[in-house]
Amino acid sequence: MDSIQPFLPGLYGIGAQPGGGKTTFSWQLANQQAYMGQYVLYFALEQTKYELVPKSLSHRFYMEHLANARQNNGQSSLPLYTSTDIRFGNADNAQVQNMATAQAMDTQDRLFVFGGEFSHSIDEICFYIESFICQMGRKPVVIIDYLQITEPVGSQQTQDTKSNIDQVVKTLKQIQ
Repeated sequence: MDSIQPFLPGLYGIGAQPGGGKTTFSWQLANQQAYMGQYVLYFALEQTKYELVPKSLSHRFYMEHLANARQNNGQSSLPLYTSTDIRFGNADNAQVQNMATAQAMDTQDRLFVFGGEFSHSIDEICFYIESFICQMGRKPVVIIDYLQITEPVGSQQTQDTKSNIDQVVKTLKQIQ
């Protein structure tokens, strides 16, 4: 994707129908950025870390499965586990632990997940971003999943979803 459209500093929006893979894509992007040495603040307003981490591990199992197959004439001895397999204990626990350890080493405490349980406001998100920059001295990649449930600045919240999103985007552009 980077060869087609590299992500340059800025504000991006990703849209698709429900179930279209926005969260999976955003989470893989967050992991890749952390792997490449960037700090990432991931505001998961809908899903928990418990739901997101298995996606990382499933992707890692898939990538290692492909690499193993390339080395062995198209045949891989490594399993393919879905995030559902991992979440519900239908994967070999030792293999999952090995993948989790490798994943943690690759991201080296550069990926911070804030679970909002549908309740983070744009003010809180801005506070976390500004606090992070003050503490770390670096600007992070910030991912908000998802924008429609991010509460706008207190007194500016309305019943109109579009107006609320406009206010959130305006605030994000200001802190960008």
